[in-house]
Amino acid sequence: MNTRVRTLLCLVLLALAAPGLFSQASVRSASSGMFSSPPGSLLFAAPAPETGDQRLLPPLPDRPETPGDDRRTLASAAADYPVTPGDVYRLTYVYSSELSPLPVSVDSDYRVNLSLFGAVDARGMTLAQLRKRIEQMVLATYPGSGPQLSVDSVGVFEVYIKGEVTAAGWIPAWGLSRLSSIVKERMTPYASTRDVEVVPAAAQGASYDLFQASRFGRREMDPYVRPQDTVVVHRRSREVTVAGEVERPGSYQLLPGEDLDELLKQYGSGNTKLADTAHIQITRWDSGKDAPGETLYVSAEPPSARVELHDMDVVRVSSVKEWMPVVFFEGAISAEGQPGMGVDSFNRIRYSFAEGELLSSAVAALYIRFGTGSDIEHAFVIRNGAAGRIPVDIAQLVRNKGTEQDLPLRPLDRIVIPYRKFVVTVSGAVTRPAQYPYVPDRGWQYYVELAGGFDPAKHVGSVVVITDVGDKNQPESRLIEAEDKIQVPTNNFFYYAAPVAEVVAVLASVTTAVAVVLQLLK
Repeated sequence: MNTRVRTLLCLVLLALAAPGLFSQASVRSASSGMFSSPPGSLLFAAPAPETGDQRLLPPLPDRPETPGDDRRTLASAAADYPVTPGDVYRLTYVYSSELSPLPVSVDSDYRVNLSLFGAVDARGMTLAQLRKRIEQMVLATYPGSGPQLSVDSVGVFEVYIKGEVTAAGWIPAWGLSRLSSIVKERMTPYASTRDVEVVPAAAQGASYDLFQASRFGRREMDPYVRPQDTVVVHRRSREVTVAGEVERPGSYQLLPGEDLDELLKQYGSGNTKLADTAHIQITRWDSGKDAPGETLYVSAEPPSARVELHDMDVVRVSSVKEWMPVVFFEGAISAEGQPGMGVDSFNRIRYSFAEGELLSSAVAALYIRFGTGSDIEHAFVIRNGAAGRIPVDIAQLVRNKGTEQDLPLRPLDRIVIPYRKFVVTVSGAVTRPAQYPYVPDRGWQYYVELAGGFDPAKHVGSVVVITDVGDKNQPESRLIEAEDKIQVPTNNFFYYAAPVAEVVAVLASVTTAVAVVLQLLK
């Protein structure tokens, strides 16, 4: 009993003394916390809330409106991001086992105030250089504090652009804005990309070649713009267009002293394998003559004199394909760029070929241009120096290459594709002679019935003469093909006898009348 009584008394005394012990601990913690943060830090200006975890950071001030996190990410990742007025950084370090943040901004004179750590003149420094400098200063004051400098927001400034631009004025920029992004979409058609000047405040300007930057990757020719810069876009002196068989056709602004050789080799990156450098055409619009322009033909093959180029010249390097021999497909073939299907008009297509090419190869390349109206079975070739036509069955050529009908092409050959009409002509001794639509797998009887049948006054029996599209006779047992002709001869004797009897009767009447008249005159 004595042991239990003593245990209960101890518990009661402990319960009565606990509130006082906990309140004294809270007072001591609050007293030590008043000086736990270094002067100049956010914890000193705004102590942490009394409730909850005492190590929580106080809320940071609102970040200024910027284009978004992309710029902050780029600025943090770029090794050459320049410190820019208006930048806001955040310096964090450990002091008294607590994480202490300190907002750091860049003034217009590039001064960075670090409160108790001092100040830094960041003019001409990159963010990486500034970060290293600040971390060294913090470590000198608080060794082992693990300082870190991060980007809170980036500064935005304006540069002035003038010269050969659509409108002079102020353009917003930031630390990673390059010269090309400032002048892009603001240059007139006569602006120079080879001479763009950047004039810093109270300093001598420098000229930059944006073509060198974009074509050859020379980054020094496309610098970052800085606050108070003035960008002057000068007027171009010469712009020449090169087309045809060069690897990089386009319009280029030439520098003084550059001519045709530089245009083809440097700007056009050289000729293609199909280039005909012996026949280069130059269209010159500022010839100085009364005519609106003139055309020159020069050679770029060595040895050749240097050819001076003028502003707005158009240089065309022709292809050796343009001098290849040609043949012509004509007749029932569709025009350039159109499928065959129903061909109903005469067309003529020019086809270039290499020496030794066969007709079957040319036909295969143009086969899609033949349509339902193309009579490819009865095509023919007209060749200079050849007597008459050379018949060619194009359908057979496509099915069986290398047949005896496959001809080597010769310059100026004319391959004629006749038209094929899907009709059958019925003529002669029928009731309604005419052309009728072709229906496959039908004999001559079907078409004679369409024509109203035999005319009994002209025809006796069922005799017909069938000829094909080539006017060759065909047997009556053969099925009728498109463009066949069915001739029904007139073989009724009385059809011819009746007109003769009428003539005889008339002559008899005339003879009788003449005899009567003569008798009266006696």
